[in-house]
Amino acid sequence: MLTVIIAGILLSTGITFFYLYRSLKPVYKDYRAFKRYDWRVNIDKSKAKADHEFDVIIVGSGIGGLSCGSMLAAKGYKVLVLEQAQNLGGYFSGFKRNGFQFSVGVEDVSGLWVENGTLMYLLKMTGLKKEDYFIENTVRQYYANGMDILLDSGSRNITQVLSTLFPDEKENIARFFDDAKKAYEEFFSGNREYGIPLSPDLIVKVFGVKKLLRFPKEKPNFYKWATKNFKQKLDEYFKDRKLIDFVSTLTHYIDAPLEKVKGSTAIVACLSYLIYGGGYLPKNAGIPFTRALHKLIEKKGGSVLTNHKVDKINIVDGVVSGVSVNGQSFSAPVVVSNANALHTYFDLVGEENLDKKFTGRIKNLRLSTSVFSAYLGVDMDLTKYPAIIANKDKRFGFAITSNIDPSRAPKGQASVCVIEKDIAAHFPERGTAAYRDKKAQKLNALIDKVEQLIPSFGKHIVVQDAATPRTFERYTSMPEGAMYCFEQSSEIKRPQFKSPVKGLYLASASTGHGGGIESVVMTGIICSHDINNWER
Repeated sequence: MLTVIIAGILLSTGITFFYLYRSLKPVYKDYRAFKRYDWRVNIDKSKAKADHEFDVIIVGSGIGGLSCGSMLAAKGYKVLVLEQAQNLGGYFSGFKRNGFQFSVGVEDVSGLWVENGTLMYLLKMTGLKKEDYFIENTVRQYYANGMDILLDSGSRNITQVLSTLFPDEKENIARFFDDAKKAYEEFFSGNREYGIPLSPDLIVKVFGVKKLLRFPKEKPNFYKWATKNFKQKLDEYFKDRKLIDFVSTLTHYIDAPLEKVKGSTAIVACLSYLIYGGGYLPKNAGIPFTRALHKLIEKKGGSVLTNHKVDKINIVDGVVSGVSVNGQSFSAPVVVSNANALHTYFDLVGEENLDKKFTGRIKNLRLSTSVFSAYLGVDMDLTKYPAIIANKDKRFGFAITSNIDPSRAPKGQASVCVIEKDIAAHFPERGTAAYRDKKAQKLNALIDKVEQLIPSFGKHIVVQDAATPRTFERYTSMPEGAMYCFEQSSEIKRPQFKSPVKGLYLASASTGHGGGIESVVMTGIICSHDINNWER
């Protein structure tokens, strides 16, 4: 009998070790890779500095760079932010045309639903209030697989609507969204110390390996999602293919097949909008928020300079020493690049300062898709329409942003942004007649798509502008105007937030968390914590 018990214990232990080893082996490999570049730079914040000397220089004023810079400024670091354009914010910014205001690229923001959410943490650490900078939007319409589904979290939540449409799947729908919500809240639980969920390698670095080993027990629901792809999770709950097609609607923006989207990514980037009934629109196209972060940096002794395009990140003996801007040098022991990884490594750093194996791997990463964006002002009252409309069947979407923020259009009129996935190869060289013709054709085709949902829409356009992938390429220095830099697939091993060059960090959509405002803010916060040596 004792022999049987011992054999059972050994078998059980062996099975546990096998699954634990199988799940932790890739984590161990990632951690080893991370440790190669886990250098440390000591910064003396109290040391007197000349006008051109700083503790940290941020290259680019996208929301990742501003998040990092404002967090560091709040902790007493002397920060310099350098922006090549006239306005701050990158995609998190806007412009005006004849009384209509448009966002460059951000209409729907996550990370503000739960108290421990990423943007909530940033607001808390910078002393800002959510209601001053963001407006919740709960009404949205989806078209998928011939279905037309209107959601309003005030009266028509996702489980009620889908249960009516798919009565045979009613129990599965309730179970799916309940489990997804638990997993999402587990993901963000325990974030009071650092404000962001830590990756496995950072859990080991900050808390030790024992904390990582406890992760499956402490966050069992999230762990189940993190160890499967989205297709596996959908198939686990549902049988109806039309239902699966609808629930996966928002992965259209990730631009990767379901089997290449991690279950955890699907929860944070896509399902969260369905679980909580919508996202948040930045007030006045995000301009007040970027200005508030800008003012905080300057109030704490830092500087923010626009129309300052960085030509080179200066490196001496493999260590960052500062940056060069049009013949002028600024010095700092730490530089955080908010520019994409390709521009950072190949234009600003230079291949001569990097290992060939490293640069070869970066060059071979597939780029993400880009978009064609139309910015339209119409002399129509569109308040009877949902503010967000996503049409998976026609592969486009649009936001009537003035329905959420009335200041974006003259009274009785509407501000509309329409987007469709596209690639730079579809467009000739900028400035040519062929380019202008192609851009006009694309714009007219997109207006026709909107007109199928809003009759006579095209006849009421009084302001129009558009951005092609080539436009985004020019203004963001992103090759091919790729929205997320690299493809957001589980097959793609994105670069770390720490570079092989001592003193150089990356806080952009290029790195581990990928694209999207919440993800980029996560990376900016991570960089700020690492620079501050993870002090609590």
